[in-house]
Amino acid sequence: MAIANFFPLTILLIFTVILKKINFSWLSPPVFFATLWSFFIIAPLIFAPKYPINSFGLWVITFFVFAVGTGSFIGNFINKKYISNNFEILNKKTFKTLFFLVEILIFLSFTGLILLFFFGLSRFNLSSSLIDLLLLPNQFSIDRYSDVVVIPTFIRLLMYFLFPASLIAGIVFGYFKKGWRRITLLLPIFVSIGYAFILTTRSTIILSFVLWISGFFASKILNHEENTNFFKIRSLVLTLLLGSSFITIFVLTAWLRDAGGEFIITAMIENVRAYFFGYLSSFTQWVENYNFDRLSMGLVTFAGPADLMGLTDRGLGFYNEISILGESHTNIFTALRGIIHDYSIIGGFIFLGFLGFLSTIAYRRCIQNKLLWVIPLSMFYAFTIYSPLISIFNYNSIIASWVILATSILLMPMIKRIIF
Repeated sequence: MAIANFFPLTILLIFTVILKKINFSWLSPPVFFATLWSFFIIAPLIFAPKYPINSFGLWVITFFVFAVGTGSFIGNFINKKYISNNFEILNKKTFKTLFFLVEILIFLSFTGLILLFFFGLSRFNLSSSLIDLLLLPNQFSIDRYSDVVVIPTFIRLLMYFLFPASLIAGIVFGYFKKGWRRITLLLPIFVSIGYAFILTTRSTIILSFVLWISGFFASKILNHEENTNFFKIRSLVLTLLLGSSFITIFVLTAWLRDAGGEFIITAMIENVRAYFFGYLSSFTQWVENYNFDRLSMGLVTFAGPADLMGLTDRGLGFYNEISILGESHTNIFTALRGIIHDYSIIGGFIFLGFLGFLSTIAYRRCIQNKLLWVIPLSMFYAFTIYSPLISIFNYNSIIASWVILATSILLMPMIKRIIF
């Protein structure tokens, strides 16, 4: 590692340790953000050491981590000043209601998966033979990269129910300690794998998992398990298992995209390395040469809603690819690029400071069992986990997941009366 990169990383790690000492919990928003971005820097340095990394970009990341910490400090101060001892009571009936909703959403998304499969066979005139089944993902991939939209709207709508199913399943999971309900609550992940194999879109399974885990983390706070130690042997083994499983799915989707073509091991390894670890090199190279032009004021970070309102045009792939080393290319620049585009580096500090402030208020409210605050808190977790790729608020279907959750919570008294 270059000596110029050593200093910002060291300061970031020291700041992370200080935040942990002050906030105690790994799930506390500033600790969570600092820890993950420390990992997001260290991982490429270990697994892609040849990718060029500019120190200025590392200083920008450290600066942004300081922003979240500063906002969180203000949030904690205000929370202590206006603290309330009015704790809500969350009983199992509350989460049985949400579980019932998850069952409906899983059924709808799985129905969409089945309909998508048969629609594909019909559209591409394929049979149910093994060869034709291998051709199906390839044909969908050709349609997507040709910018041909052919999937019927009603199937797309059924597909989108996967995301609120994942989010709410993650929230409910911690409240059912054993039995068939726990297995049911894992089904959205497996349905997302089915979509990934048919459409060869890795984002589907990533987004589904990110929503599930962000809901799970937020429910830990509701359940007063914020001091959970995530560095136990079992947790580390599970993380390694999940990582290796996703790499396997990544390779399989690439293979299906090529209609089961020949594996070129070296090319596949480099493709995996660029996808998983190229973000740091691409971001630091970009920000090193960043020239302030004009502020987009949210049109990049919130590109999905902006596109829906006709304020911008969100293209396929969003950013153009750049070369990070030799033949290795990536179009992944992290969510931080969008924030800088929208607000500049100084404005990004203010934006992330507000994010740290709001997420800390949400964190404290969830400790008081304020169920509705699970929405902004899970948003923060999801944004942070997904931030090495792009802003998670680029996707209207993801934002709709939180809208569905908010609506369900607000209507819960009426739903309880109907069900129970």
